[in-house]
Amino acid sequence: MKLGVSEAGVYEARWSVHNGTRWVQRTKSLKTRNLEDAKIALAALSMGGTAPVKKDHTVAELIDLYVEYHVEEQGIGPTQRFSLQPIRAGLGTLHPRDITPEHLKLYRRGYRVGMKDETIRRELGALSAVLNWAVKTGTLSGQLPHIPLPPKGQPRRVFLTEEQEAVFYAHAMGDSVGKRRLSRLTLFVGLALDTAARKEAIQDLTWDRVDLGANMIDYRNPALPETNKKRAVVPISTRLAPLLHRAKSESVGRYVVGFKDIRRTFDRWVAFTPYPWVTPHDMRRTWATLAVRAGVPLWEVAQVLADDPETVARHYAVHVPGYLSGAVNKRWNT
Repeated sequence: MKLGVSEAGVYEARWSVHNGTRWVQRTKSLKTRNLEDAKIALAALSMGGTAPVKKDHTVAELIDLYVEYHVEEQGIGPTQRFSLQPIRAGLGTLHPRDITPEHLKLYRRGYRVGMKDETIRRELGALSAVLNWAVKTGTLSGQLPHIPLPPKGQPRRVFLTEEQEAVFYAHAMGDSVGKRRLSRLTLFVGLALDTAARKEAIQDLTWDRVDLGANMIDYRNPALPETNKKRAVVPISTRLAPLLHRAKSESVGRYVVGFKDIRRTFDRWVAFTPYPWVTPHDMRRTWATLAVRAGVPLWEVAQVLADDPETVARHYAVHVPGYLSGAVNKRWNT
């Protein structure tokens, strides 16, 4: 049994076992970045015991262990990983038990001054998730600090109109004009506007889940656990089909758009369109709004969005043709 270091910088035990055919390497996290602690834990494992769990981790160490665990066991979304970066930088040197309201106030009004409440809420929510995981797994003991969250902001209700969507789509198609291959941006926008999938689901999509013969896309990834942000199986629209056929003929890898985050590319491109305020999620919102306005039943919209029908009704019922017109006109018709 040997000592190794994971990509996250956490020490781990490494050994090999023979499965009857070949030697296979096994690893076990020692849950520490300290060399001396790792040596003690390795010795305990080598003697058939269990590795002692360090109970005095800093916030930064807990974040690293949390990310390592979820990458290996379940997968962690890029949004949560991104949210934990400023937490690690602003509160990382503290031990959880030492976090006070003053620290959180300094984080919000000093280190993250100018950030929207919704951003701060997402970051502190990610910190709470890390601390709860640490207690649940025995990585952390003792009383957890109270992490008050800023109030929820009003949901963003921005979307493109029918005419704007057509112009926006044309600009995205123009990004591939004169190029030998379809650009990632063109394909990403095409998928977002015609399937209403979230950015992460589009980036994660592989060709084995695109059935061009049956005209279906399966955004569900069997390698990832199901979360609250569910993914749908959606038909390929007549507008999207030619793009996917061309992209498939030009593909050089297993990912349809590419797993690398496209947000920076999208932000640079959208700044020079007539609608620089559009975000990737606004395209999902645009699809749902225009679908409801076109008379698509709310339950079908929910199926495409992989959302709860009640949630879809709460956000999009106002766009149903004739919304509440019967109610407000009834008094004049009696």
